[in-house]
Amino acid sequence: MGIGPHPYQSTQPQEQRAAGLQATADPAEQSKTMTAPRPRPRSAGQRTQLDAGLLEPLIGSFALHLAAEGKAARTVQGYTSAVHWFAAACLLGQDGKTRWEQVETHDIQRWMTQLLHRYSGAYASIQFRALRQFFKWLAAEEDLPDPMARLRAPKVTVTAVPVFTSVELSALDKACQGQSFAARRDAAIIAVLTATGIRLSELAGIRYHPGDPARGDLDLHAREIRIRGKGSKPRTVKIGHQAARSVDRYLRARTRHSLAATALGAALLDLRPAGSLAPLVTSNAGTVGLAVGALGTSVLVQYGPVPTTLVWWLLLGAFLAAIVLVAVMPEPGTVRPGALASLKPDVSVPRPARVTFARAVPCLVAVWALGGFYLSLGPSLAAQLSGSHNLLWGGVITFLLTGLGAVTASAFRNSSSIAVMLGGCLGLLGGAAVTIAAIATSTPALLLLGTVLAGLGFGPGNLGAYRVIMARAAASNRAGMIAAVSTVNYLAFGLPALLAGVATSHFGLHDTALVYSAAIALLAAAAAGGVLFESRARTRAPQAAAPLPELPPGPCTVPPCTRAVHQETEPTKAPK
Repeated sequence: MGIGPHPYQSTQPQEQRAAGLQATADPAEQSKTMTAPRPRPRSAGQRTQLDAGLLEPLIGSFALHLAAEGKAARTVQGYTSAVHWFAAACLLGQDGKTRWEQVETHDIQRWMTQLLHRYSGAYASIQFRALRQFFKWLAAEEDLPDPMARLRAPKVTVTAVPVFTSVELSALDKACQGQSFAARRDAAIIAVLTATGIRLSELAGIRYHPGDPARGDLDLHAREIRIRGKGSKPRTVKIGHQAARSVDRYLRARTRHSLAATALGAALLDLRPAGSLAPLVTSNAGTVGLAVGALGTSVLVQYGPVPTTLVWWLLLGAFLAAIVLVAVMPEPGTVRPGALASLKPDVSVPRPARVTFARAVPCLVAVWALGGFYLSLGPSLAAQLSGSHNLLWGGVITFLLTGLGAVTASAFRNSSSIAVMLGGCLGLLGGAAVTIAAIATSTPALLLLGTVLAGLGFGPGNLGAYRVIMARAAASNRAGMIAAVSTVNYLAFGLPALLAGVATSHFGLHDTALVYSAAIALLAAAAAGGVLFESRARTRAPQAAAPLPELPPGPCTVPPCTRAVHQETEPTKAPK
């Protein structure tokens, strides 16, 4: 009986498949230093697991032993699959042996001979080492003789590892040039792999905690990365200035990415396929949800059955479905201790970003205070001006505000942050002015027009202000900055609406809405003035506008100095 296929691999060994593909390749392709044959699809029968019969229980015990020793999951799978293959294909399939104590030295030798006849010496040596670990464990556990005690592993011919040529590396670098998120990410990956030679799994396991560097693996100023290799054994690797700068650029691009503001967004960013719409989905999901929710609930309450309870039952079902979906969603990160410690608030605005933050805060407050007003008192104002008791009016104006905000934020997501923020402020200012006129004249058509103008400024104002602020965030302050922006947003969303509700009970909805709209207009005008002032300051002194995060990492970036600025403008002269 011949040797059977490995139960966890294709029936054709890897080295034979590669050789077959290279033999038919174009001669020009063969001249390249490294070939990358395209893997063939595996059929369902190529990964069938062989039956080890009565020998199976001890293989499971061996797997538990390896896991208890802290072996990596792939190591455990590799060792146990080798033992499983030997048991099913050799012992049961050829010799009819059903107990491990029946295994003798010549059984191992015959199995190695069959492997060497079909596979390479390196592959047979891997199988030999796995069997040796198993029988060594079995001898200690069951007090049995070790049939491999005096055997030597098959001889392995050492071959040179193929590497990329300098031309191929240059081509990779050119392919990763650009300022987009994908280009910055790919450039950082290539730079780290080139500088360190670490495994892909080790690269994917690098942790980054901007709010708590002690829990992360990156130290860009020291140009060191802590890596966890096989068996979770840590080690530290060094990178050069160019690789550190590439990683820093990627981290800054990731922080400004629309997905980085929420935990769900971060998960979408890690799980999304290349070229997906995940950034667009996560940046507009909240405002789209407000728009659809406001319009849908107003329709259900006005025309649906049991108007006081139906909406809440639907929301409960949606939340339960979301819980199930989140529970089955794959975890993109590494699970580790410290969940309670990570809940400690970290709200901070670093000194270099405080002026920009202060100029952008009026825009954020105007955006979210307007949203809070429309979601709280907007339906009552629409009913008062229209003279109608139809609850759909409240849903329509909320839908216009948040829906147009989502559309405009999507349309201008690739535009300049300053221009987007300025356009948002002007939209809010125009919307507030028209709304004041609508309230003063009791004209419902003007209220709809003011809502449309405000909606056109709602999305760009929030998007532009966020990006203007985060452009000033250094790698170690991004988490605190995002928390500060979120704190301002939610306070502006809730407190003014609460005060307006109290004021309505004392001064009436008409006067309260006039004062509220005037305050929104003043905030939007102040924010627009701040944007114009900062834009002119950048035009007068462009060399002072380069924020600290834009400087290449290294000893000269903390504290900031003129020498560091020159290094950013001339990156090729950075010390190596």
